[in-house]
Amino acid sequence: MMNKVQVLLSAYNGDQYISEQIQSILNQTHPSISILIRDDGSTDLTVDVLEQLMRIHPNNIKLIKGTNVGVVSSFFELLRAADAEADYYCFCDQDDVWLDHKVEGAITSLKFLRTYRNTRDGIYIDLPNG
Repeated sequence: MMNKVQVLLSAYNGDQYISEQIQSILNQTHPSISILIRDDGSTDLTVDVLEQLMRIHPNNIKLIKGTNVGVVSSFFELLRAADAEADYYCFCDQDDVWLDHKVEGAITSLKFLRTYRNTRDGIYIDLPNG
């Protein structure tokens, strides 16, 4: 069974680096990933960049255009709009670039915890370039 993963990304004035971040998510070795992005009222070209990426990857990227509510509230809005069918959720900043095995490694770690430690806790991975 292929585990469905949804990446939740809050963006604000990130037009200079968000494209590289999204590409690193789309390049993951785990094949079943979608990205839900909430723009937090950007005043630069972030929304234009995101709309262009959505045209290229219409099945993988969804965008919520919002007003500026701050990063914490923005992530809570993403959680409310998240795909209930996803098996796993990843949170990401707009200026990270992920190594291509980040999601697959996280899922492996979570499955280990579930199997051998009988827990459903999450894990936090924030390695340099990871």
